Amino acid sequence: MSINDQISNRTVKQITATPLPSQVFPSGATNGSKFLAVGAKGVRFHLDATAVSGTSPSLTVKIQVYNPVADSYQDLAGAAFAAATAASTQNLTVYPGIAETANVSVSDVISQAYRAVGTVTGSATPTVTASVWAEYLD
Repeated sequence: MSINDQISNRTVKQITATPLPSQVFPSGATNGSKFLAVGAKGVRFHLDATAVSGTSPSLTVKIQVYNPVADSYQDLAGAAFAAATAASTQNLTVYPGIAETANVSVSDVISQAYRAVGTVTGSATPTVTASVWAEYLD
C-alpha cells in the first residue's frame, strides 16, 4: 500500500507553510524559520529542487522539532529527504501509524513547532535552488 493510499482518507487542513522559501542555497547549512503545526497530526513536506551548480552539488533537507524547555531544535528521527543532486521533486510524510520508508515516510506525530534545515555540499562553489513547502494533515 502506498503512502498516498494510507493517508488518502485524511483531510488536508491548509497549505500555509513554506519552511524553506524558494532560494539559492549556498554551501553550508541554512536554517528555516520556526513554523507551528498546532492541531495537525502530521505534515506532508514537498521539496522542489529546480537548479544545481558547482561540482557535485548536493542538498539534504531534514526536519527538526522545537524543544521549548531547552529552547533548541533536535532532528526528528528519519525525517529527511534523499539528497537532491539534480533538479527534482520529492515528498516526505510525517504521520502517526503509516509504514516507514527511508526518505519518504516517518510514523510519528509532528510537534507543534518545527523547522526545515537545508545543507548544501560539493565543491567549486556549489549551490542548489530549491524550496520546501508543507501541507498539514488531520
